[in-house]
Amino acid sequence: MDAVWSLSMGQFMSCEDLLDRPFETLTVEEWRRLLKYQPEPESRELVMV
Repeated sequence: MDAVWSLSMGQFMSCEDLLDRPFETLTVEEWRRLLKYQPEPESRELVMV
Protein backbone atom coordinates (compact mmCIF):
# COMPACT_ATOMS: atom_id res chain seq x y z
CA MET A 1 0.00 0.00 0.00
CA ASP A 2 2.89 2.38 0.73
CA ALA A 3 4.24 1.90 -2.79
CA VAL A 4 0.88 2.85 -4.29
CA TRP A 5 0.72 5.90 -2.04
CA SER A 6 4.24 7.01 -2.89
CA LEU A 7 3.59 6.61 -6.63
CA SER A 8 0.36 8.56 -6.41
CA MET A 9 2.11 11.32 -4.48
CA GLY A 10 4.85 11.60 -7.12
CA GLN A 11 7.55 10.33 -4.77
CA PHE A 12 8.88 7.53 -6.97
CA MET A 13 12.22 6.36 -5.62
CA SER A 14 14.96 5.00 -7.81
CA CYS A 15 16.52 1.65 -6.98
CA GLU A 16 19.69 3.49 -5.93
CA ASP A 17 17.60 5.47 -3.43
CA LEU A 18 16.01 2.28 -2.14
CA LEU A 19 19.45 0.76 -1.58
CA ASP A 20 20.30 3.71 0.66
CA ARG A 21 17.33 3.03 2.95
CA PRO A 22 17.47 0.58 5.88
CA PHE A 23 16.34 -2.80 4.57
CA GLU A 24 13.77 -3.30 7.31
CA THR A 25 11.85 -0.23 6.07
CA LEU A 26 11.37 -1.51 2.51
CA THR A 27 7.95 -2.70 1.40
CA VAL A 28 7.38 -6.00 -0.41
CA GLU A 29 6.98 -4.16 -3.71
CA GLU A 30 10.25 -2.26 -3.16
CA TRP A 31 12.04 -5.57 -2.48
CA ARG A 32 10.63 -6.96 -5.74
CA ARG A 33 11.94 -3.93 -7.62
CA LEU A 34 15.38 -4.41 -6.10
CA LEU A 35 15.44 -8.09 -7.03
CA LYS A 36 14.97 -7.12 -10.70
CA TYR A 37 17.40 -4.20 -10.52
CA GLN A 38 20.58 -4.27 -12.55
CA PRO A 39 22.94 -1.31 -12.20
CA GLU A 40 23.91 0.72 -15.22
CA PRO A 41 27.38 -0.08 -16.62
CA GLU A 42 28.79 3.18 -15.24
CA SER A 43 27.44 2.31 -11.78
CA ARG A 44 29.18 -1.07 -11.93
CA GLU A 45 32.49 0.65 -12.51
CA LEU A 46 32.06 2.58 -9.28
CA VAL A 47 31.22 -0.59 -7.37
CA MET A 48 34.23 -2.42 -8.76
CA VAL A 49 36.70 0.34 -7.84
